[in-house]
Amino acid sequence: MDAQVAWDPLGSCSCWHGVTSVVISHDMASTFRIGDRISMLHQGKIIVSGTPQEVLASRHPALREFVETSGLVAPENGDARA
Repeated sequence: MDAQVAWDPLGSCSCWHGVTSVVISHDMASTFRIGDRISMLHQGKIIVSGTPQEVLASRHPALREFVETSGLVAPENGDARA
């Protein structure tokens, strides 16, 4: 299934009906596109939580590695691609 097709109804439903949704995903681009708040777990602990911009600004090594390997941020300059 196309990731865009799967994510669009979830984002629309949450916005239109004012409900909170909890989504667990490794799809960083979609998560950052629809999420108001994002938390990242590493070894069973939340290592960063905040708005997409706050999470991208985190310098936690595990987060940086995950974000860079996801292709969401260019490792050399830190510019968001989503």
